[in-house]
Amino acid sequence: MVISNKKNLVLILPDPKKEQLFEFYKELIRIVRTNLEENILVFGSEEQILLITEGAITCECLESNKSSERFVQEVNVYWCFCDSIVPDIWVRDYAPVYLHNHCVKFTYDPYYFYKHEKCIAQELQKFGSTLPYLSASIVSNSSDSIGRMDVNLIDLPLILDGGNCICNGKGDVVMTRRVLVDNPSCSETDIENLLKAYGVKKIHFIDCEPGDVTGHVDGVVRFVDSDSVVVSDLPRSYVADSNPISKKEYMEDLAYLDKVADEMSRYYKVTRLINCIPRKDVKEGMPSAFGNFTNFFFFDHCLFVPQYGIEVYDSNACKTLSEAFRSLNPTIVKVDCSVLSSYGGVLTCITWEF
Repeated sequence: MVISNKKNLVLILPDPKKEQLFEFYKELIRIVRTNLEENILVFGSEEQILLITEGAITCECLESNKSSERFVQEVNVYWCFCDSIVPDIWVRDYAPVYLHNHCVKFTYDPYYFYKHEKCIAQELQKFGSTLPYLSASIVSNSSDSIGRMDVNLIDLPLILDGGNCICNGKGDVVMTRRVLVDNPSCSETDIENLLKAYGVKKIHFIDCEPGDVTGHVDGVVRFVDSDSVVVSDLPRSYVADSNPISKKEYMEDLAYLDKVADEMSRYYKVTRLINCIPRKDVKEGMPSAFGNFTNFFFFDHCLFVPQYGIEVYDSNACKTLSEAFRSLNPTIVKVDCSVLSSYGGVLTCITWEF
């Protein structure tokens, strides 16, 4: 469910060498700070933690990285030390997942690392086949700094990817069948029985979106509340501009999204959200997520909506999501995700809350 008692936001600071992405994070944190009063943890690429507060600045441990030091000074943050390795910016994928009343940690070793991401697979080998749990790092290193940590973690014996698990807070879960590829010895029934032991009441399995190497669900379906979902849509006519996927691929994707919407409508009120036609662009082995609005992020009273500098799509996304979340009366916060999306993810992908 969108509304929760989670009060802290976690971000992963990218490598300062990726200048455009680094600038995006600076702007994102300014936007978040303008609209929220909660704590924000930003894990740095050098194993540090940034705790953004209204307090003083410290640049301890930053002297060797002038870009990071300037970042800390410009956004007014507090720098702490963390002794765990943080793999990349996509914190949603490897941070714990909230399943009904449980916060679970899992084995993060997804199929696509080895089939599509040679560079990431090489990084995995450095850290072992299973990455360290980010959650353990947060709990062990940050509780004194925050002073109000309350995360009770439970082990889930499953290979999972946080981007492939959405929950409504009332026991309903949606995930793609990529979880079966990641766990070849398990059937849908096996996974259902396992998750029900953790308080899950209903599991909906959907197929993976065509062209999505990750098999994630959070760019296709999102819960609004316990009874409503947003499902991605595409324009109803194909336009061949800005390096789009082929017309055949477009038709396959559109048919897939319509099928998902039909499946979800049997259980929930469905709002369709029009995304741009996907592009064929690839960066670091990952297809671009440019034009995806479904990977929005809701936190506290704010609905952070991706924007791409295409007015007809940008304004429609804000209007559609504002209406879908009308009962919550959210503050709509627009975030330019043109740069971020080129790396293969958007706002939910880079955030985690507890």
